Amino acid sequence: QGTAQKKCPNPRVIEALEGVSITQVAAGAQHSMALTSHGDVYTWGSSWVGQLGHGFQEDEPYPRRVDTLIGQRVVAIFAGFESSAAITDEGHVWMWGSNSLNQLGQSRFLLPFPMFCHPRVMLLHFAM
Repeated sequence: QGTAQKKCPNPRVIEALEGVSITQVAAGAQHSMALTSHGDVYTWGSSWVGQLGHGFQEDEPYPRRVDTLIGQRVVAIFAGFESSAAITDEGHVWMWGSNSLNQLGQSRFLLPFPMFCHPRVMLLHFAM
């Protein structure tokens, strides 16, 4: 895959995701996310506060699947400034990353953590 470039002034295909059906992308201050048609979540970029959800705080220059969400059917993703969120088809909200302003409802998470919604509430939109 080569060395990650620090600048990309022109649109380019993300080679690591070629052949993968992407239904949604989201970008935070220094990280990006992609959601596949199968409900898998990929993240890359800065992880200095755990916003990638890989369980460590090392940057990831290429898309990497968020393994904690395997088995969950994610239908929407959201990238905040230094945090991330995913919504499953069952209405569960998973959040991770910085909690500097208590935006996660818990302490800071390096791995996605489920924040359960009431079963009769359908979450249609989520803003970070």
